[in-house]
Amino acid sequence: MEGVAYPKIEHPREFENFQFIAFWNVFAALANCINEDSHGGAIIIVPAGKAILDKELRVKYRLYSSVLRQSFIDFMNARHRNADLVQQIEGGHKSLQGEQAISAIELVQKHEQLVEAIRFVAKLSASDGAIVISEDLHLLGFGAEIRSEFKSGTKVEQVIDDLRKVHKALDVESFGLRHRSAIKLVSRKPKSSVLVVSQDGSVSFVYSEKENSVYVQRGVNLVNMNMPWAAVP
Repeated sequence: MEGVAYPKIEHPREFENFQFIAFWNVFAALANCINEDSHGGAIIIVPAGKAILDKELRVKYRLYSSVLRQSFIDFMNARHRNADLVQQIEGGHKSLQGEQAISAIELVQKHEQLVEAIRFVAKLSASDGAIVISEDLHLLGFGAEIRSEFKSGTKVEQVIDDLRKVHKALDVESFGLRHRSAIKLVSRKPKSSVLVVSQDGSVSFVYSEKENSVYVQRGVNLVNMNMPWAAVP
């Protein structure tokens, strides 16, 4: 992500894996915060750099806020700086211990700021409608209404086993309004995806991997033990 300064010493496999998990856990934390408020909601994730299409979405409150993106970048930069210092100390540079202690405090602070940004954005779901966020974490708006009509000829399948690519056919009309709307949007805009948070607390992920196909992963587990703040209430 532009703005992130990657570690110079830590092995790329380590920081790339951490950043990948951290990035997706931002969305997990948003969904968990919405779940905590017990009113349900939806998070629409659209491609970066794309304008919101009025034909598909009616966004009551349009924004272009970097509050979430910048908090994530600041957190990752603090994490990467700290990781390099730890690597140097383990390599024998004991004189850096004081600097690393200060870096660790900064990392905690940036983590807390990210959590607060996530809570702030999630609270916007209390407004009637979905939250719209770009893939690069810009907050584009809230109070969004999906206006898409289902694209004829699109297959809708439930994901049974993602690793083995086991799916089963689904009837769109068997879903509630939020799920139906999400499926309709993704059928028209397959590069977009939607996290749907039901009032009963269950979470579904609606996405597409190929043209004329929409996948629904129900009962998504949003708690990652490697990143426990994803479960932030």
